[in-house]
Amino acid sequence: MNEGKNQLHGGAGFSGRRWAVLEQSAEHVCLGISSPDGDQGYPGNLDLRVTYRVLPGLRIEMVCTGEVDAVSPLGLTNHAYFNLDGVQGDIRAHRLMLAASRYTPVNAEMIPDAGLADVAGTSFDFRSARAIETQFLADAQQKIAAGYDHAFLLDKPEMSALAASLVSGDGRLEMRLYTDSPAVQFYSGNHLSGTSCRQGRHLRGLSGPVPGTGFPA
Repeated sequence: MNEGKNQLHGGAGFSGRRWAVLEQSAEHVCLGISSPDGDQGYPGNLDLRVTYRVLPGLRIEMVCTGEVDAVSPLGLTNHAYFNLDGVQGDIRAHRLMLAASRYTPVNAEMIPDAGLADVAGTSFDFRSARAIETQFLADAQQKIAAGYDHAFLLDKPEMSALAASLVSGDGRLEMRLYTDSPAVQFYSGNHLSGTSCRQGRHLRGLSGPVPGTGFPA
């Protein structure tokens, strides 16, 4: 366990490991990694594949597949952070839409344990696009997480239905998410402070939201 008695992101996860390039072209790359039985406490030998493909219309498709030879939990997602303003800074001026009427409240350990709750009349209602800052830290659930870090159950988990959208603070750039996963996790970057970034600097808190299935924001 890597977060008290709980396992966060599969323990150490695979983000810090070296993946093999299995296929590549000008439009796609397929990466693979193998995880032996017992790795990070999970049963079964796992063969994992992730394919990224650039599609017409400035779209990026990510397809994850995994095969395991024993009964084992497997829920694959990415963990990218998106700041559409293109500069390091607070993302709460971004406008977010989540096509979800219900979300999962969490306990003090950030574990969902109370079933589903309606977003109507709460700060979790993003069915109509609005700035993240408008109701930031407005209720007890957000104060537990120091912001948003909750799963939203999608009303239509279909690839043809828009699951989420995020618009930059200046309104010049929009990202849209389509997924057939049942839910997305919206994390507002509450604890990013001190995280290193590619430019050799360190991020500040709230400098990049992540909707994951996943999404973002």
